[in-house]
Amino acid sequence: MISPARRRIIERIEASAALTHSSFSHEAALAADRARDLVARYEIAASELTPEARAQLAPFDIAAQLTIIHACYTKRAEEPGRWMVTGLGPNVSAAEMAAFAAERGVTSRFSPPVSA
Repeated sequence: MISPARRRIIERIEASAALTHSSFSHEAALAADRARDLVARYEIAASELTPEARAQLAPFDIAAQLTIIHACYTKRAEEPGRWMVTGLGPNVSAAEMAAFAAERGVTSRFSPPVSA
């Protein structure tokens, strides 16, 4: 049984995850950062989140890891659901970015590894 306090934290994470689809890329990135911070701070397992929240956070998690681990520049493209990743092309989908990351051994804690 999940405590009411933990349920509120999970709801905050899921609300932040929903904001990752904002048309304002800065707001979307801040929402993803906030959600990832709450997940880490309160040790929330990905399995505690809804599948929708996990799917919304996975691309941001992969982008952050690619940036840190491989010094690869990533950012959201203007078109929703598309990303810019140096070395991969100017306008890739989240699935293409996940495959690119999987080739480099980077997976998201929010989604299962993607086989290349």
